[in-house]
Amino acid sequence: MMITGGAPSGQYINVTVDGTPLDPERVGLPGNFDVLDTAPGAADATREDFFLTDQNWVTGIARVWAGFFVPNEASYRNRFQPGKQVRFKNGSTRTITSVVVSGDYLNVYVEGAVLDPLKSAFRANLWS
Repeated sequence: MMITGGAPSGQYINVTVDGTPLDPERVGLPGNFDVLDTAPGAADATREDFFLTDQNWVTGIARVWAGFFVPNEASYRNRFQPGKQVRFKNGSTRTITSVVVSGDYLNVYVEGAVLDPLKSAFRANLWS
């Protein structure tokens, strides 16, 4: 289902979705819902096949420059901006130096040497 609206209500947010009314017996209670960052048809950052491996990339981490890519979507464009820091799985932190749009991808450049894909695994632990 697609979220169609939302409005604050005290300490809560009322969220409306498309389709028929939700039946808690069938879909569960809101505490059990997962909200996806992507709309249907958009790049899905949880899909392993989105983070390709080829002559330029190892699961989304650049082979020849210090950086990686994420989906070119508003939530990622807001999180990954020059000057912000990314913490990798191995605990290292690097500053984002630039972000370049390339179709469905945002190429995120960070300071320092080329990343080691086995140690970086940025998708596992990332803050910006």
